[in-house]
Amino acid sequence: MGPSHVVVAALVLFAVRLALGLHGFSLPEWHRTIDGSPAPEILVGQSRAIRGDDWAVILPMIFAQRAHRPPFPTLNSLIGDGQSMVGSYSFPVVHAITFFRPQVWGYFLGADIGLAWHWGMLGTGLFLA
Repeated sequence: MGPSHVVVAALVLFAVRLALGLHGFSLPEWHRTIDGSPAPEILVGQSRAIRGDDWAVILPMIFAQRAHRPPFPTLNSLIGDGQSMVGSYSFPVVHAITFFRPQVWGYFLGADIGLAWHWGMLGTGLFLA
């Protein structure tokens, strides 16, 4: 199996994960904290409350980017007195730096696609590296 076959296989796997909406974020923990809703999206294993960086910080800030009007600002007024979204974690923003953060490109297509894109891009990039 040559290098080109590996790249094609990785891209096909990425596309399948994207089509199925598969990701590894602890979204059920976020729902459990916010509204106590069940976790029907868990296919294997269980969500982990210990992933607080994920469900208590990153996901709310990503969702705040989509909820802001206009969406994806560099300064999000929905977070505190205004949070800069450019310099910290890779959040989707309408800014030139987003070109260098391909893991967040999917959020511009939708929240569910964004989650799958984000997780899949990190895994695919690691596999290809």
